[in-house]
Amino acid sequence: MTKSMQPLTPRNPVLDLLKAFLIGLSCVEHFSGILNSWYIDRFGIRDLENSFRIPGIVDGYSHHYFKLGTPLPADSIQAAFHQWLIPWLPHLYIALAAFNLGRKPLARHAKNEKYFFVLFSLFVLENFLVAPDFGAAISINPILIWMIVLGILYWICARFSLRAITWIYLTGYALQVIQCFWKNISIPSIFEILAKIHPWTFHTDFIPYFLSGLLGFLTYKWLDFIQPHKKLKYLLLAASFALSVCSFILSIDLFVYDNAHVFNSHDRVHPSPIGFLFITSTLFFILCWVHSYESQKTPSGFRLATYISTNSLGIFLTHRVFFLKFIAPLRLHLGSYFGLAMTNTWFELLIYFALSVLLFEGLRRARVFGELIARAE
Repeated sequence: MTKSMQPLTPRNPVLDLLKAFLIGLSCVEHFSGILNSWYIDRFGIRDLENSFRIPGIVDGYSHHYFKLGTPLPADSIQAAFHQWLIPWLPHLYIALAAFNLGRKPLARHAKNEKYFFVLFSLFVLENFLVAPDFGAAISINPILIWMIVLGILYWICARFSLRAITWIYLTGYALQVIQCFWKNISIPSIFEILAKIHPWTFHTDFIPYFLSGLLGFLTYKWLDFIQPHKKLKYLLLAASFALSVCSFILSIDLFVYDNAHVFNSHDRVHPSPIGFLFITSTLFFILCWVHSYESQKTPSGFRLATYISTNSLGIFLTHRVFFLKFIAPLRLHLGSYFGLAMTNTWFELLIYFALSVLLFEGLRRARVFGELIARAE
């Protein structure tokens, strides 16, 4: 059988469902975070003054005046999701992507490294297109962290044995725990250099996300190794669930949410040793559960989830550009005719996500960077 005739790795329906849910929730969070600062960074007094030159919408734009300079808070439904899920769901997304990486033959990893480099460059360009200022444009945000982590994982998995990767994970986990206990220990990084270039840069801790990715890859390999020993697998499942519940109870005070600043919820949990233990045990429990559906056939009702999961990188690459350059301005102008200011509600954000998926599908049918995305998935 030639390489072109080799069968693709069969899809896991629960893996697709979880990835689709996480992509949707992440996009909604990004839309909500952008709307938080809409009347601060995106729409100001200059836009309001310029709008009076446009016939027909003078009265429509006047209702924006009282919101200028104030945050646009999220509603209570978003608050419930973001408070309890956002601090650890980005870790789960990376873990699932790495878990999917472990399902593929090792020979494919080295070939796809260059595509992750190109994708990283595209995400950097996307960040410059949507950033409100230069500081945000040069910041290493979670999206770029994800691409860096996945690219490094591809490089590691193509060159190191499973035992070596396990030791890398254990060493990294020990360093993370040490850093959690001793806050005064800091590792010089590129973030300090970026802060000197522009004071308004922000960053996300790299090591916790990298460890989550390694955990996702190793969990698939470990579970494949112990597959004949079902009792051991069930014991690990029960132990990780119990550890997750206990660590969650001990770290519940860390789950704080500010509906006027959505992005502040990202790095509240994993800097704590108990919080990081909660994230690790929860990821392991979910990955064990996903692994149990490896041999299941994808139900017909999972087609939308399969589509979003298959095209997750493409949707992620384009959703903020679509929102800022098309969807949000369209909502602003249409709302102005009816005297409706911008709002930040769960129902509207779901509509925005659906529109961004439809716009991406238009690009996909036009075969814009389609092969690049497909090779990296």
